[in-house]
Order: sequence, then structure tokens, then C-alpha cells
Amino acid sequence: MPTGPHAKAIVSAAERLGAELAKRKVDLVYGGGNIGVMGILARAVDKAGGNVIGVIPKALAAREVSGDMVKRGTEIVVDTMHERKLIMARKSKGFIALPGGLGTYEELMEAATWT
Repeated sequence: MPTGPHAKAIVSAAERLGAELAKRKVDLVYGGGNIGVMGILARAVDKAGGNVIGVIPKALAAREVSGDMVKRGTEIVVDTMHERKLIMARKSKGFIALPGGLGTYEELMEAATWT
């Protein structure tokens, strides 16, 4: 869960984005975890009836998957972060980044570089 002075706005943005993606029938391809902002977004897409495709490395699954899971969608477990990003890029038509940490920034910059 995000913290700090903008936490409520970030949660609200993730929930609204999730609902809009589902409404427009745009699949969510994301990092596969269900914690933090990406978990909020995935649950929002799922709740609105959208499709969720999570791609997560084995090494992160224990840390980033806990609590409420999405009800519909696909989970792809991979060996490496590079494989995760490659699969996510191949399955995606566009990229959106919500506030996050260094991993979010790194993935966004790699997607921009590949594009």
C-alpha cells in the first residue's frame, strides 16, 4: 500500500485506471504481484470484469504475491527479470507507469528504450 501525503490520490488513480482499462476491454499486462500499487490496479481491473496477465519471476513470487488475488486472468512465472520484461513488452501495446520505486522507473526506461 502506498504511503505518504499522496497515498490516497495514488490509490484512487490506480482504481480509476483499472476500471477504465476494463471498460475499454484493454488487458492489463503487469508485473504479477498483488501488493502495492500494482496489486491495487490488478484488483481494480479484475473487479471491473477486465482481463489480467501477470508476469512474475519465481524469486519475487514469495515477496510480491500475498493476500487478495485476482479472480480472472493468467499468471506467467518466469526465471529472470529480463524474461519478465521481454514477455511483458511482447504482450503489450502501450505502457503506463504509476508512482512506484526504482523498479518501476527502471522498467519504464527499459520499455522506452526498447520502443
